[in-house]
Amino acid sequence: MEKTIVERVRDICKDRGIPIKQLEYDLGFGNGYLNPKKIKTIQSDRLEDILDYLEITYEELMGGDPPKPMTVEEFERELDASQPYDPYSGSMRTWIKSHCFYGEDEDKLMKLFRAMSDDKKKQLLDYATFLSSQQDTFQSANSSDKGTLPA
Repeated sequence: MEKTIVERVRDICKDRGIPIKQLEYDLGFGNGYLNPKKIKTIQSDRLEDILDYLEITYEELMGGDPPKPMTVEEFERELDASQPYDPYSGSMRTWIKSHCFYGEDEDKLMKLFRAMSDDKKKQLLDYATFLSSQQDTFQSANSSDKGTLPA
């Protein structure tokens, strides 16, 4: 038996670690809107919102092959081929690489983060901020201690 469009959306969300409740909330749908026991189809305007949210095409949703992710090198070749020489492109390329390409650890963190409740997300962000401030404090303390002998 072929899956309904609702089941396909739910499967993609599951694969990406996106809770259905989060998708429904983010898109302004009622809680339980994407319940396959209640509906088999999705209104076209809402389907467009879901596709945009998941960053997929209708063909991909219906079982077509998703586009192969680009490597950094492929992206740079495409960027170089599509733009005339620009003295600022080096800094743009650096920014894009540092902000758009995740490693495996970052991907795992994002999946875990998306699956958390809002309260847990806030706690995690507060803790990360705390750890970051401690690291800065530790580094500045160590750098000021260099060259001095213990008393």
